[in-house]
Amino acid sequence: MSFKFRAQLIIALIVIAVSSALTFFHTSNESRYAKERSLHASENVKMAFNSMTDDLEHFYVYRAYTTLHLAGVIEAIKKRDTKQLYTLTLPRYKALIDENPHLMVMQYHAADGHSILRMHLKDNFGDDIASRRPMLRTAHAGHKMVTGFEGGIHGMAYRIVIPIFDNNTYIGALEFGIDTGYFVEKIKQMTGSTSILMIHEDYLGAADNSLYKEGLGTYRYTAAITEAQKKYMDAFSDHNHAMKPKNVRIDEKDYEINPLSLEDSEGKSAGVIICIDDVTGGYQNILETVFGSILLTAALLLLFWALFEYAFGALIHKLNFQERYIKTILDSQKNIVVVTDGEEIIFVNQAFYDYFGCSSLEEFRREHSCICNCFEKGESDEYLQPTIDGLLWTDYLTQHSDKEHKVKMTVGGVSSIFTAHAQKMKYENQMRHVVVFTDITKLNQLATQDVLTQVANR
Repeated sequence: MSFKFRAQLIIALIVIAVSSALTFFHTSNESRYAKERSLHASENVKMAFNSMTDDLEHFYVYRAYTTLHLAGVIEAIKKRDTKQLYTLTLPRYKALIDENPHLMVMQYHAADGHSILRMHLKDNFGDDIASRRPMLRTAHAGHKMVTGFEGGIHGMAYRIVIPIFDNNTYIGALEFGIDTGYFVEKIKQMTGSTSILMIHEDYLGAADNSLYKEGLGTYRYTAAITEAQKKYMDAFSDHNHAMKPKNVRIDEKDYEINPLSLEDSEGKSAGVIICIDDVTGGYQNILETVFGSILLTAALLLLFWALFEYAFGALIHKLNFQERYIKTILDSQKNIVVVTDGEEIIFVNQAFYDYFGCSSLEEFRREHSCICNCFEKGESDEYLQPTIDGLLWTDYLTQHSDKEHKVKMTVGGVSSIFTAHAQKMKYENQMRHVVVFTDITKLNQLATQDVLTQVANR
């Protein structure tokens, strides 16, 4: 693998790693914020619901007080005079309907559990309604106000049962019932969340159970749900029997569905509000972030690639110039310069090619792997050999640099004598030797042969 490719690969990996880390950090935070927003929205729904029930209780307690203080109302209740009670209360009932069209029940109960008057069904009275309504039995037994969801003859409603006293004697109760649609509508207005209200089957009371068969587990829908809502609930209930918060995808949109438990005065589960929030925008932001990150990463890779190519090209150009400059200097030398590891030639100058009569290292290597293969022995041990005293010739040169070392080589039948000098250098954890061979053949002849007679000196 080339240095250039390794550098490009490292830069690419760094860019991708940094981009991935930043993208992961952003998407993780975005997902966390989306869940927090969804949970916050659910808490807002719970607060809105509690606020609504508190307001309803205070409102209808006050309305009960004003109604019961109308002249003749208490006497009519004591006498169970349904007709008189209806006549006295009708104007108040109409006013209450005008104030809240979701008021579906207004009923007077006798202390023994029988119905005295249903303002919403005036001809239906006298039945032992308390025998089918746990909330009424609790109110009659404890002589206290009881509130909560419960089914009745007229259907499912949020009921407020207020005790009636005459001179500290319990004589019955006045009940108001608010349609469950009131809560769904108000929650939408107050929080913007779509919600579905379900009541536990134990609280169906006197309601017609056949009308409340649909639901999840032990909870029943308080009203018929739309096809769109059915899709939400089917997706929510799939492999989710414990009814835990869940994210679902329907028709290319993402929804966060959170159930909020409703408890009665005794802390028992009375129902659940299913809050449905469209979080498509949040998840779309995540997808856009990921897509943008991919584009940014690609752009950065292209940018760094271009910068690297430019910088690397400039560096290579400079190195090539320096290499040519150094090679020109070395080639201008008459001495043979060889870079070797002691066994194989790495680099040579032009003087090497001129001496051995070859045009390339490949041509030389076809016959010799090392220049030391050309070293000859003399009549004595004065000439350098490939190995001396167990050392490679290059190591021997560097370790005995204080001595003069001669090399004898023969090319084309002509023998030459050289002095050899070596310098050691380390390159990429490998040892290299720069060896300079200086031709001293003529000097050697002058020293051993008379110039005039051409006879060897004795």
